[in-house]
Amino acid sequence: MHKAPTVDYPVGPSRFQNLALLVLWLCVAGVDAVWWLQSDRIDWRHVSGVAVTLGAAAIAFRAWQARSTGTLQWDGQSWWLDAGGTRVSGELKPRLDLQSVLLLDFSAPARSRKWLWLERQAAPLRWSALRRAVHAPAHAGPGAIDGSLPLAQRKHQGGSAR
Repeated sequence: MHKAPTVDYPVGPSRFQNLALLVLWLCVAGVDAVWWLQSDRIDWRHVSGVAVTLGAAAIAFRAWQARSTGTLQWDGQSWWLDAGGTRVSGELKPRLDLQSVLLLDFSAPARSRKWLWLERQAAPLRWSALRRAVHAPAHAGPGAIDGSLPLAQRKHQGGSAR
């Protein structure tokens, strides 16, 4: 069985994330505007709707400012996130794969979870290696969680497939 390649990939601002947040907020603001225009009278519910919309804009802006920048690294054994001069090892889980955009969940012990938006345009020559490493099984050989060999190896060695 082949191992996933080692890879370093830049983590930085994502145009896809920015566009998604903007489109989502514009949809909410559009619903507010239509509600206001179709109402006969404006009351506290309309005002609270606008307050929620403005609060959502503030949260989106804060998320935009708090984006991670640095380098995501796979060394063949562990995932590392090098951001702001701090290098931490953690677990990486793919949450959304749109072929040219990945949303990854990076969690390190005793640290807050980081959501990473990675795009092919950041390093096109390393994109395929990154995707192979992200989607590679965590335990792809002997020593898997149940201690058994992968099915293909059991059949090859004459064992039963259970």
